[in-house]
Amino acid sequence: MINGQTVDLTPLFKWWGKHEGQRPLANWVHISGTITGTNAMGWIVTGHAEPADEKQNEEGKLVLKHPPLADFAEFDALRRQKQDLEKQRTHAESQANGAQSQLQDQKGKHRHAGTTDAATLRQQENNAKERLKGLDTQIKEVDKKLAAYPSQDHYHLDCFALTAGSYGKLEVYDYGIAFH
Repeated sequence: MINGQTVDLTPLFKWWGKHEGQRPLANWVHISGTITGTNAMGWIVTGHAEPADEKQNEEGKLVLKHPPLADFAEFDALRRQKQDLEKQRTHAESQANGAQSQLQDQKGKHRHAGTTDAATLRQQENNAKERLKGLDTQIKEVDKKLAAYPSQDHYHLDCFALTAGSYGKLEVYDYGIAFH
C-alpha cells in the first residue's frame, strides 16, 4: 500500500522473471543493496536502483521509505537463532568428546577411587550425541529459512519500490506497506 492506495505488484513480478513484452508499473524500480544507516524517512541504502529502462546505475546511496522492517526482523531473528544453536552444538560436541576421551583414558587402566564410572561416561557421551542430532536438525531448518535471503551474513535488500523524489542529493524510494 502506497499513500493509501493498494498496488498489486504481481504483473511486475511476472514480467521480471521473463522480461517479455512491455514492462508494467514503470515507476517501480528494483533496489538492491546494504543498509548503511537510517534517518527520519527510513533506511539509507548503499546499492543500486535499477530504473524501468533497465540501465543499471552506478552504486550509490539512496533512501528507502517504509522499509521492510518485518523481513529484516525475521532475518535477524533467524541469524541470532543459528548463532545460538551453533554455540549449543559446540558445547554438546565438547561434552561428547570429553566423555569419549575419559573413556579412552580408562581403557586398560585400573580404575582409581573417585574416577567416573564407565557406564556413566557412556551415558554422558550418548546424551551429548543425541543433543547433537537434535541441534543439527534445528540448524538445518534455520538454514532452509535463511536460504531465501541473498546473504546469511548480513541483511541484503532486494525489493521493488516506487520512485518518490529526492531528499537533498539522495534519491528517495517508497517500499510501501506490505500485506501478506
